Amino acid sequence: MVQDGMRGMPGAVAVDAAEARPGAAVRDALDGGRGEAAGAGECAVARTVIVFDIGVRLMSVANLREHWATRAGRNKRHRAAAHRATAYELASLRSWARMPDTSRPMTITITRIAPRKLDSDNLASSAKAVRDGIAEALGIDDGSELVTWLYAQTKRFPREYGCQVRIEQRVAE
Repeated sequence: MVQDGMRGMPGAVAVDAAEARPGAAVRDALDGGRGEAAGAGECAVARTVIVFDIGVRLMSVANLREHWATRAGRNKRHRAAAHRATAYELASLRSWARMPDTSRPMTITITRIAPRKLDSDNLASSAKAVRDGIAEALGIDDGSELVTWLYAQTKRFPREYGCQVRIEQRVAE
């Protein structure tokens, strides 16, 4: 289920966890997102897909009653971790010539991994610092019309938290 027009995040879209399937990045890279494997003799690469993890715990910040410096410090750490992880992935892709072209449309999905789900408003606000760090590493404005930001979440075991980022872009035809 996809919901448009979340409060405070123009252009943001929330995605149910059902759409964030384990192993989907590999399957989508092979079949172009159609859901079936490419047949013999067909080109198997239909888009550039980059999937990586960021070691941060995305938590709902809308209802937290905390000091402004605590919140600012957490946002700074999340933004730096997202920037560092994205820059590392991009540096490793430079030799493979699979770098995303920032002048063409792309979709970036930020998936929150936690034991409990958040509603769409809190999900988007929890990932704001990560979004800023990714955009900074890509050298783009996070409000650009060329980027569609999706937010997903998946449930895991108790005390297991994380954040996964997926950057995808169709190859030029």
